[in-house]
Formats: sequence, structure tokens, C-alpha cells
Amino acid sequence: VLKSLSFRLAIGYALLFGISSMLLLGSIWWRNVGYLDREINAVILADTRAIADQFDAFGVAGAAEAVNERVAKAPDIKAIYLLTDPFLNRVAGNLTAWPLQADQGVGWHEMTLVRDGKLRATRILRATLPGGFRLLVGRDIQEREEREQRVFNGLIWDGILVLVLGAFGGYTLRRILLTRIDSITATTAAIVRGDLSRRVPVRGTNDEFDHLTGTINQMLDQIQTLI
Repeated sequence: VLKSLSFRLAIGYALLFGISSMLLLGSIWWRNVGYLDREINAVILADTRAIADQFDAFGVAGAAEAVNERVAKAPDIKAIYLLTDPFLNRVAGNLTAWPLQADQGVGWHEMTLVRDGKLRATRILRATLPGGFRLLVGRDIQEREEREQRVFNGLIWDGILVLVLGAFGGYTLRRILLTRIDSITATTAAIVRGDLSRRVPVRGTNDEFDHLTGTINQMLDQIQTLI
């Protein structure tokens, strides 16, 4: 079976169909994830810059007011803010203490924070302000990660379905090829046994097999005439 051309064609079709579909699904997945990440990062970065600008203009009081205004007015409970002094004492924000996971340095961090008694995945941007003051601005991304996991699981099942369909398509292609080849084989076997009146059936589809069948039948007509 492994040496069969029809089998190799069927396997090739199934693999090509499966790989192409998986690449398409993977592209859709990464585009969606990238878009959500860019949106979240843009919001965090804009807030960080705005609070830093208030610090530069009005000092600690200005930055604390900017943080408290966002905490008080933000309809989005996923927003996270914390402004501390150089000794990590809270000045303003909706976090009660400086997270130990944020001690890895300035920049972006993903960590797990306890909020409302639950562990929540969080993305944080840590910045250092003049005078050693520290600022954390972040977002609760737990729901986003759960949604991404559901989408990812769905893509896995879609991928399995694609492989099954590809295998079925390959099997169907193999059966079609074998049916046409078997008709040629049966005719040539009958001719070998001495029945020169046999001809290969033409299906009228005008495809490559019909062209081959026509050529074989013409050859058989010539041989029968010569004999």
C-alpha cells in the first residue's frame, strides 16, 4: 500500500490540506492575541505617561491626585494603580502594598495578584519617578487569558476536525483514482487473456483519464486491425 501512487497522493493531499488549514487558524489566533495585547499595552502606557507628566508638573501631590482621580472615576475595575515613596510606602492607588513580583526592574511584567480574595493574572508597567518614587500601572487580564484559552481549545478541536476532513478527502481522492485505474487494469487483463474486443470505458468527463483512455482505445483498435 505504501508504494501505491494513489496512496501517496492521498496522504500528500491530506497533509497539504491539514498544514494549510492549521497555518490559517494559527494566523487568526496570533492576530487576535496581538491586537488585544497592543490595546491593553496602549492604555497602560498612556496612563503611565499622564501620571508621570503630572509628577513632573506638580510633584508628588499632582501624581497622587491623578492616580486617585483614575481610581475614583474609572468605570473599569480591571485598572490597577499604585504610587509609592522610595521606601515602598503607599501614597495613592488601589493596591494596598507593593507586589514583590514587581521588584524585577523597570518595565513590563506579568504576574499574579490577589484581588477581591482571588488570584488574578495581571499585566503591569513599572516606572521610576524622580526622587525614587515608584509607579505601577496595570490591568487585570484574567478574563482575557481565560477567553484566549477557550479560543485556543476551540482551535485545537478545529484542527482535529480539519485533519479528519483532510484524511477523508484524501481517502475519497484515492478511491476515485483507484476506480479509474481499476477499469484500465481490468480491460488490459482481458486483452492479455485474448479478448481483443474489450475497450477501456470512457466516462465523458474530458479529463486526463479520458484522454489516456482514448489513446489506449485507439492503440487497441490499431492492434486489432493489424491482427
